[in-house]
Amino acid sequence: QEVVDPAPLISAQGTAITPEMLPLIELTQREIDRIVGTVPGGVGNIQDIYGLSPLQDGILFHHLLAGQGEP
Repeated sequence: QEVVDPAPLISAQGTAITPEMLPLIELTQREIDRIVGTVPGGVGNIQDIYGLSPLQDGILFHHLLAGQGEP
């Protein structure tokens, strides 16, 4: 089975990211703005935004649970 990866809709020259530009995740404009605010350089340094895989989510959970260092 072939999987087609959607082309990125975020331009390196863009000044904003909107929910319509993120086909792999459902986020509000407020959530997107919060993410963009944490990235050094802002929108120009973001190529795409998507959710964590279940494995990544589990690793993050254990990292946060440990409090310090790696689990």
